[in-house]
Amino acid sequence: MAGESDRSISERTWAAQAAQGLPPAQRTLWNECKVAHRVALYLNRIFVIWKANADGTPCPINSLHVTGVNVTFARGVEIEMRDASHRLLVVPQHPVQVFDHDLFMWSPFFNDVCWVPHPHANGQHVLRLSIVMRMRSHPDYWEAGHTYITDVAAFRSKWPQFTGQKF
Repeated sequence: MAGESDRSISERTWAAQAAQGLPPAQRTLWNECKVAHRVALYLNRIFVIWKANADGTPCPINSLHVTGVNVTFARGVEIEMRDASHRLLVVPQHPVQVFDHDLFMWSPFFNDVCWVPHPHANGQHVLRLSIVMRMRSHPDYWEAGHTYITDVAAFRSKWPQFTGQKF
């Protein structure tokens, strides 16, 4: 892609190579997922997993809460998340399917780890790092039947009817 950095090219190339190690059914799903984006995360950040309905409304089907991070010389950065049923998802340096959803996540190979002011708490600092999410299409231009993952604040901002819902 024009203007893409060497770092971005390496990230995409290495993720595609790592995805070759997925089981065949997951690899097929990986190839159907065309949109990847990198987002910042921190402890207790919440993401909503939702399906797009044909009538233009979202249907929340799960959520993920960031619960921890492990960093080792042997495995790199692993992000721990729990879903609404408290199932553990460990997101390593290679793509993994998000439970049975048509979504993939991985900890980027070049991870920007920072100690920064918390975006929603005055004066507190948090460890912020990155995660990459891959889905069938972009959540801003979604298609009926596709599954997406969006930060809870952005989800509620776009669909205020979910403001009071616990995720």
